Amino acid sequence: MSLTYDQKSEIRMAFDEAFVPEPERRRDLRVKTRVEAQICAWKKNKQGEPFTVRIEDFSPGGVGLLHPTPLPTGSEYLLRVPRPEMDELVVLLQVVRCKPLEDGNFHVGMELCSVMDRTSMGQLIDALKGPPKPRWWKICFLLFGIVGIGSAILL
Repeated sequence: MSLTYDQKSEIRMAFDEAFVPEPERRRDLRVKTRVEAQICAWKKNKQGEPFTVRIEDFSPGGVGLLHPTPLPTGSEYLLRVPRPEMDELVVLLQVVRCKPLEDGNFHVGMELCSVMDRTSMGQLIDALKGPPKPRWWKICFLLFGIVGIGSAILL
């Protein structure tokens, strides 16, 4: 899925506001920075456990980061980008390269796949809630409530 121009602009602005110190704000294509962030695996519409990475640079099309273990090429991750006075922006990233460095870390290149809109966020929330409860479960709760109210009235 290709990102629209507006989505790329929104991502660039969110990163600028979140991770670049005030005196050094600029609108370059690639912004060098060193900031820790939390990402989590996104597999089959399910979120994994968050873990810390160090973002080295970002642009409207992707993120470069360091991590002590390799991340599999093709795997997807969610990154939450905080924005002042706005809801955080959640972006879906895909690993496109992972190269070992001399210091034992790995430089991971990630491409922005999608901005998680309300529909995607709904899928995320549904995935976090787990499978839906069966209908009979709701009926049991309703019957227990009716029996409880009836008992209270009779007593």
